Amino acid sequence: MVYISYILSIVVTLGLALLYFCLKKRAKFNKNLYFKISAIVLAVLFFVRYMFGDDALSDTLKLTSEALSGSFVGSGFWLFCSLMINWFIYAIELLLILLPFFNKKFMSNIVRIFAFPASILCLIFLYPAQVGIIGETAYNAFNFRAFLMAIEVAVCVALCFIVFFEQGKFKINKKEGLQLLYIVPLMLLAIMPPYMLQAFFGYARISVAIKELNLYHRIIIYIGIIIPIALYFLLHKKDKDTCRAVLLYICLGTLISFSLTHKAASFLNITAWPFHLCNTAMYIMPLCLIFKKWDKLFYFTLFINVLGAFLAMAMPNYSDSLNFTSTGMLIFYINHYIAFFMPILIVALRIYQRPKLKQFIYSMVAFLIYFVLILIINAWFSNYAEVDYFFVNSDFIAGKLGKWAEDLRDFIWTINIGDISLVFYPVYQILFFLVYVLLGGGMWFLYEWAYQSADLLYDIADRKKKIKLDRLALEARLDGRSEEEPMNEEGKDKLELIHFSKRYGSSNVMAVDDANLTINCGEIFGFLGPNGAGKSTIIKSIVGIQPITDGRIEVCGYD
Repeated sequence: MVYISYILSIVVTLGLALLYFCLKKRAKFNKNLYFKISAIVLAVLFFVRYMFGDDALSDTLKLTSEALSGSFVGSGFWLFCSLMINWFIYAIELLLILLPFFNKKFMSNIVRIFAFPASILCLIFLYPAQVGIIGETAYNAFNFRAFLMAIEVAVCVALCFIVFFEQGKFKINKKEGLQLLYIVPLMLLAIMPPYMLQAFFGYARISVAIKELNLYHRIIIYIGIIIPIALYFLLHKKDKDTCRAVLLYICLGTLISFSLTHKAASFLNITAWPFHLCNTAMYIMPLCLIFKKWDKLFYFTLFINVLGAFLAMAMPNYSDSLNFTSTGMLIFYINHYIAFFMPILIVALRIYQRPKLKQFIYSMVAFLIYFVLILIINAWFSNYAEVDYFFVNSDFIAGKLGKWAEDLRDFIWTINIGDISLVFYPVYQILFFLVYVLLGGGMWFLYEWAYQSADLLYDIADRKKKIKLDRLALEARLDGRSEEEPMNEEGKDKLELIHFSKRYGSSNVMAVDDANLTINCGEIFGFLGPNGAGKSTIIKSIVGIQPITDGRIEVCGYD
């Protein structure tokens, strides 16, 4: 089995590389299409291998694993190698899957400098990596997942080699090198398997439950607030495609971690389906970043998931005894971090436009559909097991509000359909829905505050950029003359607006549109007009309080 895996990997690696260089000689060869097909094949291989079987490494505790006991991978150095190599494989595969669809230089740099040598390392340590995923017993029984993993690693090595060979090998400038020093660790952090902390540090020795609003619980919530702020300042000057690529990598990486406990076998049990509100966000976010036009679905998660995720982090429903570094704890917060901050970050970075009233209305209608569906599913699935999607089927929320809320559940409505009993709590569930809609409306004010803050930062950045460009334009126009002299000698006794236009922020409405005005020396000119006509906008632009969108303003020949 070991030899077969290595031979298969080497053959596939050489085959893909040779195929590329042979096809490259053809005049009509489409390099990007080759990479896209390879990326899709790699994604399918990974999906099948990852989703159709459990990971032996998931029960690793302080570099020991019962699932791997008895094999040389079961403890110490080789277990550490298995953990790190599988971590690298996830990161490299996701990077290569996204590369041809965004084709950003920083991604190619990561492939050349990090992914290529790391993929060779993955090929060398393929055996412990395979055993770490499927276990020693399954490996010796010719498990199909081991072969898929061998092919995955081979595809990674081949694609990394092609990028490395075609794009300058290890050549990189100082600025790009410094970028990689923080991009690569962040990339690895985004796709870190949720069992890594307990593998490296064991169970954290914290005696208090991480459920009450104690220090440890607050630290976790603070982290969920700090991460999006840091990402925003890291990305707000980048173009939309770069922002989309980074956020999609994070969403897919965290979805892989989340799926550790939601693999294909779990979907065979209908009561284990991820219908919880925050669970749905793990699937909605990547879809909205992949398909740019899915705005209605996106605004649903913006108004509904964000609020639900924050409340869930404040009132978590995991076990009181759950450990700080346990896999379950990390999956819970990975899920709710993404549901909480990712929609806000996507709007702040202008990947999706800011919501208007109609988007809020669409979201509430979609929420009503979701809510009714969840009521039916809860009542139906409760006949087979204990389910409580969105916490509308139990007293989890009512118990935190007090006896008055628990008393609302005394109103019960039961519908019998054959052997199935559908139980509803109409008064409690209707009030639950209405309160959530009101809270969703309250989110509007929070978003407006955040957007205004973002606008201020964008305006400052735009103004600095404009000042720099103006300085260069001034030096070019003066052509060696003093800056004290007017640029336009003919306009030295005039104030002129020449095709002047101004738009505030990302608004589609022009505050002033193509205004032209000439006032000669000695003339007195007055502005008359209703509110919103553009009087103050023109005055503020003339005196330099704010940057202009288009056109020119000259005062006595000075721009």
